[in-house]
Amino acid sequence: MRGRVGARRAAVPVAAMVFGVAGLIPFVWAVLALQTGRFVLPGLTPRFVANGYGLMIFCYMAGCFWPFAARLGGWFSHGLSVAPVLALIAALILEPASLTLALMAGFAALLPIDWYFQWRGAAPGWWMRLRLPLSAVVIACLAAIYMTAPRP
Repeated sequence: MRGRVGARRAAVPVAAMVFGVAGLIPFVWAVLALQTGRFVLPGLTPRFVANGYGLMIFCYMAGCFWPFAARLGGWFSHGLSVAPVLALIAALILEPASLTLALMAGFAALLPIDWYFQWRGAAPGWWMRLRLPLSAVVIACLAAIYMTAPRP
């Protein structure tokens, strides 16, 4: 499955790009609300929204690895597909107040796994061209939230 050069050059599907960029809205909103004091929604704290949404998206992204692992088979691929969520759970048990930091590290840690599955041919050839910029924005937003938001 390795070395499928033509597949690696495939364009990111428009729907994947649109939904991916739309998925950044809660993170960007949280940064804007924290740093400007505008766009704050009644009853919602930006850090809470970003952390809750980030946790859901992190689990969703980690869940995307399961079909890639199923395509490849074997203990390593399947273990790799569940490792991110198990690591995040462990991080939260050890330091529950640091969800923002755990998510920053977690989203960064997803990227080598993304790369592995693309390198093995299990993920679409366009996968990293979508994942890298989206992850960069998510991690930057979480960092801004961590540095700006009052600690719980």
